[in-house]
Amino acid sequence: MCKTGLLFFSLSLSCIVFFSCASSSRKKLHPVYITDRKCIELLPPSACSISKDSAQEFSGDFDGKSFSLMAYLKLDKDEISVCLLSTFGVDIGSLFYDGNKVLFESAFFPDSFKAEYIVADFQNAYYDFDVLKENYSAAGLSFKETKSGSKITRTIHDGKTLIEEIDISMKKKKIERIKIRNHLRNYTYVITEVDS
Repeated sequence: MCKTGLLFFSLSLSCIVFFSCASSSRKKLHPVYITDRKCIELLPPSACSISKDSAQEFSGDFDGKSFSLMAYLKLDKDEISVCLLSTFGVDIGSLFYDGNKVLFESAFFPDSFKAEYIVADFQNAYYDFDVLKENYSAAGLSFKETKSGSKITRTIHDGKTLIEEIDISMKKKKIERIKIRNHLRNYTYVITEVDS
C-alpha cells in the first residue's frame, strides 16, 4: 500500500473510532467572537452546498508557535468532522459539528480552546459566499470576496479594519490550498489537499 493510501486508511479508522464513541456527548455552542465585541453564530451544516471527504496537510502558526499535522476532513449538509494525526500517524484529536453541538478532544490544544473557532474558519473557506456574507452582516461585519484567475480571496472587516484573510487556490475547479490569516488573533493556518 502506498504511503498516501496508508495515511488515508489510518485517518479514516481514527475517525470511525472517535465518532462511534463520542456521539452521546453534548456541549453548548459558543458564539464566535470575530472581534472583542462582535460575534457570529455558526451556520448549520445544511448551509453547505458541497460534499467533501479528503486527507489534508494542516500546518500553521499561533502566537509564534508552529505546528504541522495531518487531517481528514468530512464536510457535507450533515456535519463538519476533522480527525487530526501527527506527522508520525499518531491520533492527536478529533472535532465534530452537526449544528447542535461541537465535540472536540485533543491534548494538542489547551483546555480553554474553543473548537467553534476552527469550525468557523472551515465555514469561511468552504461555505458559499452569499450565506457567509449575510451571517457576518448580521453581526455588523463585512465579508468580501474577490477572484483573480485560479485564486479566490475572502476577507472579514470591521469597518476599515482587516480581521481575517482567506486565500483559496484552485486547480481544475477544485480547492488545492487554503491559507487563513487572522490578524486580530495572530494565527495562520495552511490547509493543503493530499492527493489519494
